[in-house]
Amino acid sequence: MKILFSSYAYAPDIGGIETASALLAREFVAAGHEVILVTESSARASNSDPFEVVRNPTFVRLWRLLRWCDVVFQNNISLRHLIPALLLGRPVLVMHQTWIRNVAGKDAWNDQIKRALLPRVKNAAVSQALSNDIEAAAEVIGNPYDDRIFKNNPNAPRERELLYVGRLVSDKGVDVLLRALRILKQQDISAHLTIIGRGPEETNVRVMVRKLGLDQAVTFAGEKTGEELAEIMNHHQIIVIPSRWPEPFGIVALEGIACGCSAVGSEQGGLTEAIGKCGMTFENGDSQDLADRLQTLLTDSELREKCRAAAPEHLERFRAQAVAQRCLTLLREVSGMIILSHPTGNENVRHAALAFAESNLLKQFFTTINWSSDSAINRIVPPALRETLRRRSFPKLVRRRTRSMPVREAARLILGAIHLRMCSQLNFLSIDAIFATLDRAVAAEIEKSDGCKLAYGYEDCAVATFTAAERCGIPRIYDLPIGYWRVGQRIFLEECEREPEWAPTLTGTRDSYDKLARKDEELRLATRVVVASTFTKSTLGDAPYQRPVSVIPYGAPSSAANAIPNSSDKLKILFTGSLSQRKGLSYALHAVELFGDKNCELTLLGRKAAEGCRPLDQAVRAHRWLPSVSHDRVLLEMRRHDVLLLPSLFEGFGLAITEAMSQGTPVITTAHTAGPDIIDDGVDGFIVPIRSAEAIAEKLEVLARDHERLRAMKIAARKKAQMHSWENYRHALVTLAREVINS
Repeated sequence: MKILFSSYAYAPDIGGIETASALLAREFVAAGHEVILVTESSARASNSDPFEVVRNPTFVRLWRLLRWCDVVFQNNISLRHLIPALLLGRPVLVMHQTWIRNVAGKDAWNDQIKRALLPRVKNAAVSQALSNDIEAAAEVIGNPYDDRIFKNNPNAPRERELLYVGRLVSDKGVDVLLRALRILKQQDISAHLTIIGRGPEETNVRVMVRKLGLDQAVTFAGEKTGEELAEIMNHHQIIVIPSRWPEPFGIVALEGIACGCSAVGSEQGGLTEAIGKCGMTFENGDSQDLADRLQTLLTDSELREKCRAAAPEHLERFRAQAVAQRCLTLLREVSGMIILSHPTGNENVRHAALAFAESNLLKQFFTTINWSSDSAINRIVPPALRETLRRRSFPKLVRRRTRSMPVREAARLILGAIHLRMCSQLNFLSIDAIFATLDRAVAAEIEKSDGCKLAYGYEDCAVATFTAAERCGIPRIYDLPIGYWRVGQRIFLEECEREPEWAPTLTGTRDSYDKLARKDEELRLATRVVVASTFTKSTLGDAPYQRPVSVIPYGAPSSAANAIPNSSDKLKILFTGSLSQRKGLSYALHAVELFGDKNCELTLLGRKAAEGCRPLDQAVRAHRWLPSVSHDRVLLEMRRHDVLLLPSLFEGFGLAITEAMSQGTPVITTAHTAGPDIIDDGVDGFIVPIRSAEAIAEKLEVLARDHERLRAMKIAARKKAQMHSWENYRHALVTLAREVINS
């Protein structure tokens, strides 16, 4: 991964954030990742780090770095780096190092902004106390310490008792420690204190030492770091962290414990977690309580030894490499693991992309057009083309991780809008050519991608993608939106003999040998196959390659809230979808004829699948025909009709089924759809045999004759649709993806 490491404080400044940032960035590089660290610290230092450090970058430089990276790691939240990252749609992991509030315990205006942005990022915190405070789901990952430097020297004499390491500022509680030391002196308990560190309160601390009569009991050693500090720690028995304020964590406690010290720290905040079983805690600001704890440890060598014995197990999870690996696991999650591709996008693809984006699994989504309905150009696009483009728009959460290749597809749509047909299937603007171009682009991305754990592709656009993924050892999910092609071809050829006049609308019979061979190759390369209906799954029995198949039904839109209207004397019948024989249109028309045109009103909603089909041309003249309307209008038409006909011969699912049911419209469909998975036959719809106009007409007669039953079926259909939500679809898809990744 390319990691932009954001740390507002950094070396040569000294502190917990500076220490953690240096350790984690080095470990990220050691694990094979590219790291550039950006900091607001302008102090210069000789850079021996194995990564580039950029200090106070200009906005332009920061923008370029954000475009370079795969993911942003913020070691404590900083709005200066976070807001541009979110604007660019970069995935961000924030490791919270301190409380989001000012020293007075209140949220300033910038703190309120930080809290508002927390749902937009992945959050982690260095302690459970801090995680509880930030009011956002956050995994707890304690800070690391440098286990190469800070380690116990069993041969070092521990002739000194107490050690303080930290800045000399009021909230660190040095005054609390000095008062506790005086209490010990009054109890005739000998204890010498070494103070390591500097700060604005140093003069006041020295004055307090003299006033308390502790001149002989306190040594000021100045600033010490690295191996020099570790050596001093190895000569002390107890390290004290007497902070008045609730420390978010406390790396210095880990360093002291690693060097063989018992630790005593204030109990509020995260110090309790840093100390564990390797010491004791006291009430913040209570010098008497601190003195009591120090007396216990100073007079009980067995207890100090027990604390020291607990150190190895306690420190294991805080070693730099262990902490870095846990952070990298979250970075992989937040940067996404799945590369998803689909040339055009449709309702189920949008929900697949949204599912992976919501769960932080989506690394990148490839498509041709990533349209924004909010763009200014949307207002000047012709209405017919605008509706087509609307179907190519995606949720904002997905758009940020979308890579589009719009030129060819936009040209194809514009030419289609002005009724210019493609020269041939080999034309560079043909569907097949556009699909192949996108497929190759996704394959190239997979070849160079770091962190991709799953390739998710769709029929006719996955050969190159899956080949590259197989070569890289990446599992592949193949989403098959319709039944297996050999079964479809067989049905279509039979249909051409039965209904020759409708043959022009069976476009699936025109696929080239190479295209059909690619379909089989996609199936061969797949690790797992996803289908939306048991019918589609059953057709895969004819495939030459058998792969594990998961059935995940598509969802339904939100159910209509209007009251179910009473039926009129004439039964209102709706047929929606491509006007083709694959949808069983001739049988629907014949059923209406058998039922009686005078008894019903038929609406045909959809574009003609082909020109020059005589019975189709007659049908659109004889009945109400809506060639193209918005999706909202489709749902409105469904609400206005009594029944939907979908007598498909070969279907992958049939979204019209769940859409109609959600609007309170029962459906008459066949077993070659998702009907049997969704519909209770005779309760909220009907299942009829394929190619049976008589069966369809019989069900229409039932509905026309019994208005009470029709009303009951409408209510039942709406209730059934509520059980098949898109939320359920997204959840099932994420569960499957995680299963495949983890396996």
